[in-house]
Amino acid sequence: MTAAARTCRICGGAIAGTLDVREMMFGTREQFRYERCGACGCLQIAELPADVGRFYPADYYSFAVKPPNALKRLRRRIKRRPILGAPAAVAKLLRSAFPRDGLLHLYREVGARTSDRILDVGTGSGEHVLALRDAGVSAAVGLDPFIATDIMDQGRILVHKQELGRMSGQFELVTFHHALEHVPDQVATLTDARARLAPNGRVLVRVPSVSSWAFEHYGADWVNLDAPRHFCLHSHESIRLAAQRAGLRVDRLWCDSTAMSFMGSEQYRRDMPLMDPLSFARTKRGGLFSPAERTEFERRAQALNRELRGDWICVLMSAAS
Repeated sequence: MTAAARTCRICGGAIAGTLDVREMMFGTREQFRYERCGACGCLQIAELPADVGRFYPADYYSFAVKPPNALKRLRRRIKRRPILGAPAAVAKLLRSAFPRDGLLHLYREVGARTSDRILDVGTGSGEHVLALRDAGVSAAVGLDPFIATDIMDQGRILVHKQELGRMSGQFELVTFHHALEHVPDQVATLTDARARLAPNGRVLVRVPSVSSWAFEHYGADWVNLDAPRHFCLHSHESIRLAAQRAGLRVDRLWCDSTAMSFMGSEQYRRDMPLMDPLSFARTKRGGLFSPAERTEFERRAQALNRELRGDWICVLMSAAS
C-alpha cells in the first residue's frame, strides 16, 4: 500500500486504526506498523519489509527441524499408521496416548485418507509431510520457496523448492499450517490453491486470528502478531471474504489455540523475547510459568476455543460452485 491509498488488501475497506508492534520472537524490538480494516476487521502490515529474509534466520523454527534417525522413524510409523484408518474409539485412545500427534488427528477429523494426495504449502523442512508419510499417506508432499534446495526422503522429493503458482498436479487436500499469514497476497495464494484441487478437493488453512480474546486483551503484546513475519492477521469475516474472492467457500471454521497464546503474550508484556534462553519455548521447565499456571492457561485456551474466541483458527474450504 502507498501513503495515498490506505485501503484493506482483502475487501478494499477503509483503514480504521493502527497498531505499532515490536519484533519479539528474536527480540530485535524493531517496530512495525499494522493497520486494521474498519469493514472486515483484518489486521495487515502497513508496508511490506524489503528485506524480510533477514527475519528468517537459518535457525528459524520451521527450517531447523532435523529428520529423525531410522529407528525413531520406525517407532513413529508403528504408532502413526493406525491413526487415519482406525475406528473412532481406537482413534480417541490413540489421541490420548500420543498427544504430540495432534496434527494427524486433525487430518483424520477433516476426513483425510491414506490414498489422498496432500500438498502442504510453506512446510519448511517438511516435518508435517514426513508425519503424513509415516501415517501411510504416501502421496503427501510439501513446497516452500524459501528452502535452499529440494528436500528428499528415501529417494523421493519430500519438499519442493517451488512457488505454489508454479506447482503442477492435483490434490485432494491443500494445507497451510501457519503459512498463509506469511504471504503478501492472500487472495492470489488461495486462488493458486484452488487451482491445484482435484474434484471434491479441499483447502485447510490454520492461521492466527484477531477475532480472539487474546488479541483484544494483549494488543501489541499478542504473541501471534509476530511482526514483521506475519503480513496478514485475519478476522473470521476477512478469511471468509478472501476465500470467496478466490473462488472458495468456507465449509467450517473452528479454533485450536493452546496455552502458548497466554505464555508468549505474558512474556512479551514483560519484555522477554520468545527465543530468550529463559523462555518457555527454550526450556522444558516452562520458563516463567509454574505447572499450575500452564495448566490454567491451557484450560482457558480450550474454553476460548469452544466459544470461537481462540486465537488460532482452522478453516476448511472447498471450491465454490
